[in-house]
Amino acid sequence: MNDDFQRRLAAAFPPETDQGLIRAINEGILLADGLVDAEPFLSNLIGRDLRGHLRRAGILFRLNGACAEGLLPFQAVIGKMPRGHLHWLEISSGEFDAHLCRTEGPFSFPEDTLTRQDERLRNQLDLFEPNYMPPRESAASDRLAAWLMFGGNTSGQLQHLCWAMPEATGDHWLAHVNVLRRAAANSDLPETNAQASKSLTLKFKEHIELDLARRGIVSDKNSV
Repeated sequence: MNDDFQRRLAAAFPPETDQGLIRAINEGILLADGLVDAEPFLSNLIGRDLRGHLRRAGILFRLNGACAEGLLPFQAVIGKMPRGHLHWLEISSGEFDAHLCRTEGPFSFPEDTLTRQDERLRNQLDLFEPNYMPPRESAASDRLAAWLMFGGNTSGQLQHLCWAMPEATGDHWLAHVNVLRRAAANSDLPETNAQASKSLTLKFKEHIELDLARRGIVSDKNSV
């Protein structure tokens, strides 16, 4: 770990945002699991196969909403990933742009992809390799890259949630914040109360219907 980057990461995503973040993540999981359990099309083996995808979609949906509603003090934009056909949520705060990814544990690295490799190159600084020159397409931004890493069990319980700044090359962390541990240690923060309102559930259902139709999994949004 690097003390300077640890301080900068914690400043961008401070302790007072922990409970709102945990609440939004839990609500996203609840939205996804509730949809799988309630919809006949998803209450089967297909729904089981899609549960991981739907949980990720639920978390992205709820994080984006929480930022837009001012419940989280971050800027958030949903856009198409630079590589592939999937979409992601970019969360910006302070010096950092962060993206969500699932990991096996709080210190585990996510599955490597070309997009994540490009993200990590932002964190290749002269401090570490003075002669290194990133590719032109990866050097367009001087902002730092972080990941919001999460993982849960089959019952939908959140097991870990961390902000982390990866080194450009090699599986090493320049900075790492365990959100669940930090929130638990801060007795001044209110208790998390995750819930999904009926209106939020309906909006998410419509969001998923359109997404599945666009992917060709259903023929039209009324099929779900």
